[in-house]
Amino acid sequence: MLHSIRSILARSSAFTASAFIATASLFIASLSSTAHAWDAVGHRLITTIALDRFTQTSDLPRFLLEGNIRNQIADGSTVPDRYRSMKMAQLKHLNDVDHYLDIEDLTPYGLDINSISPLRHEYVGQLVRGRIAAGDKFEGRPVNPLADVAKTLEYPGFLPHAIVENYAKLRCMFQTLRILEALNEPRRQDQIDLTKAQIIVQMGLIAHFVGDAAQPLHTTKHFNGWIGENPEGYTTDRKFHAYIDGGLIKHHNIGYDQLKDNVPPPAELNAKEPWQDVLLYIYRSHEFVPELYRMQKAGELEGVNGYRLVIERMTDASAFLAALYQAAWDSSAPTDADVADFVKWDGLPPIEEAPAPAPKPAP
Repeated sequence: MLHSIRSILARSSAFTASAFIATASLFIASLSSTAHAWDAVGHRLITTIALDRFTQTSDLPRFLLEGNIRNQIADGSTVPDRYRSMKMAQLKHLNDVDHYLDIEDLTPYGLDINSISPLRHEYVGQLVRGRIAAGDKFEGRPVNPLADVAKTLEYPGFLPHAIVENYAKLRCMFQTLRILEALNEPRRQDQIDLTKAQIIVQMGLIAHFVGDAAQPLHTTKHFNGWIGENPEGYTTDRKFHAYIDGGLIKHHNIGYDQLKDNVPPPAELNAKEPWQDVLLYIYRSHEFVPELYRMQKAGELEGVNGYRLVIERMTDASAFLAALYQAAWDSSAPTDADVADFVKWDGLPPIEEAPAPAPKPAP
């Protein structure tokens, strides 16, 4: 797409099939160690706190209050990181780029966070056109084709697209549930059960990417130690990302009780098109990148300032996630036309009316 790795390899007389297989094998074997955002504990905490806020409203899908549904949604927030451990290039190519947006890497393409298209494939077109326009002056992230079997390393990332796309799917499933419940036909119970299961899945998926965006290192090219010019002498430790994800949470013993009373009120969102809200949310996280590195250098991450930073980032995620849940539900009420279209295209045959009883013979 942006740079044909296949053509690079084809032009290299020194590159052999056996060398490719050996290098690819080493790369695939290392994929499970790819940095995540927060750890599973952190993602579950963010989601649980958001569900607390969302389920306080009286007008919501009541099944979300049943049994262990909340636990299922919270655990579902870890699923995209489980995808990352599957050693298949196709899945890595599809999934990995959704976990980040390295904002600085937009610049070589002539873009910034405000100019990227909200449509995923149109955004890819912007990247292609930007690279062509830059020509020989293009200075994007250097990529070793031998270490990029999944062909993702040139991309600045698709995190805002992942959030909004999963938000749209959640709105759709909420609306489907409301239509099915309005029809109130026992024969549709299987559809209702399936739709509830899909809602659980979608609430978990969007929770993951909202949580990722709150971790500042998922918004920057300096995602795992400072790279390039480093006049401030910030850490280049390749374990820095993992330490922020889980090490700080464990060090400060952060759990439900430390988060639940610190969540800001959910913001008002554009329920039909929250793209700009998502960009503002991601950029708010990005502004913490220099501070995070400065605090590490000063040894402040293990103190009260580090504690406050983690609390602020995780509770911001919970508040934004709760707002997305609420906006998706509030904007999903179907019109009569929506219900009619669903019945028309769903394809279930109409319920046959029982034949009228035969008239009684005259006495």
